[in-house]
Amino acid sequence: MSTTLEQTHASGAAIRAKNPKPNAYLTRLGLPVSIELNWPFHLSMSGADFYVLHGDMKLEVEVKDGTPLHALLSVHVSQTVKEALPSLERDVCESLIINSLRKEADVKQLEFLKTSKRQPVPVSSRFFNFKTGKFAYDPYPEEKIADFLVKKVFWLGYKMNAHKPAPVWIADPYDAEYLATTSDKLMQAAQSLVRAGEVHLDGEFAIPTEALSFRASQLIEEMKQAHHSLEAKHEFERG
Repeated sequence: MSTTLEQTHASGAAIRAKNPKPNAYLTRLGLPVSIELNWPFHLSMSGADFYVLHGDMKLEVEVKDGTPLHALLSVHVSQTVKEALPSLERDVCESLIINSLRKEADVKQLEFLKTSKRQPVPVSSRFFNFKTGKFAYDPYPEEKIADFLVKKVFWLGYKMNAHKPAPVWIADPYDAEYLATTSDKLMQAAQSLVRAGEVHLDGEFAIPTEALSFRASQLIEEMKQAHHSLEAKHEFERG
């Protein structure tokens, strides 16, 4: 593994560790989630020619009966994808796995349950760009980036922090890759939130303001609608 990849991963992890919950992310669908992965990958024990990584994606919302909703995960990487990557070490492919899981939630393939049903998540070569060695995500409309960021700051820096404002890393390269944009453009979009009085910026971190907390009802309702659309899809498939 190259020293450059190790240093890049270590640097990003150190900055992300300053978030209130370092393993928390927002999906394009608008769902706040936390992701735990049990590194490293291992060869499938079933005899199939793929590699497996287990994990758990938790939906970070309040549930009436207190039982959290989550998706137990079994991430599958084919031999084809493995050979296209420098390695399956965490330093190299963590962003790929995190973003693939978010993508699965966005297209409503994952289901958040109260039970411990493990769900297979194939990392398909269909979306892999073999020239760049990276996955190609659909471009995210630039005009929507600010909305993504305001929801991220609300959930990660306020709601998930016991309603206490805390700084959240805006220029996260994992988000830049996921939204098919750049960290610089994320910072540019954050400036519109500053002008709206919804965040304060401290370097690459955004801190929610009281004005943003006033939007809590609206942002929570939007999340509920997004979650309902996901649940409705799975209910329809079950018939």
